Amino acid sequence: MKADEHYLPHNPDATHGRLAAMIMTLLALWDVQQCDIPLLLGLQADQSQYLEMLQKGTVDSLPPELYQRFSELLCCHSLLKTLFPGRADLAYSWMSQPNHAFGGESPMAIVIRDKTDGLNLVRNYLEDQC
Repeated sequence: MKADEHYLPHNPDATHGRLAAMIMTLLALWDVQQCDIPLLLGLQADQSQYLEMLQKGTVDSLPPELYQRFSELLCCHSLLKTLFPGRADLAYSWMSQPNHAFGGESPMAIVIRDKTDGLNLVRNYLEDQC
């Protein structure tokens, strides 16, 4: 997938609320700590009410930046499933495990620290592995 492509289909039947709920489920499967979710999603400290709506799947719309981030996260998820077919345990734990490719840090730590650049780095690494 090229960097400028969206991983999410443009489907009028897929509401942003359901998409948000799907991402929150993915983050739980990746064992993302609650305090790291706003950082991972690029939300500001004063957006706690919006985060709560995302977690409940009650948002009506997503800002383009957040939609793009969701797309990148789902792309990483898909790539991990490709790398570890039939091994959901590895696919879900990979993001939180230290990795020598990232200087011994976990991919999730890279994404949280470096924001969009970190997410792109992790996604590009996964693409190279596939």
